[in-house]
Amino acid sequence: NEGNVIIVEGLEKLKKTKDMAITLGKLDAGAKPLLVVSKDAGLAVRSARNIAGMEILPALSLNTFTVLNNTKVIFMKEAFQEFENFFAKL
Repeated sequence: NEGNVIIVEGLEKLKKTKDMAITLGKLDAGAKPLLVVSKDAGLAVRSARNIAGMEILPALSLNTFTVLNNTKVIFMKEAFQEFENFFAKL
């Protein structure tokens, strides 16, 4: 569906689960969002991992099953760049 893949800048700055949950709510992430993170996204991972229904996956581990099994795919901007750079080399 249109709009189910989003690229977001600034998620790496969110320090608290509450802040991440508010942001995801504004993005209309749905009940089962997938957050695609960069390899340097420790803070974003910590702030998102306690959100119910949230799945977190590194950009280079992204797979078809996981994408189809979630309501919305949210890429951190850096994660999308990693993903794009990796597959541009193939």
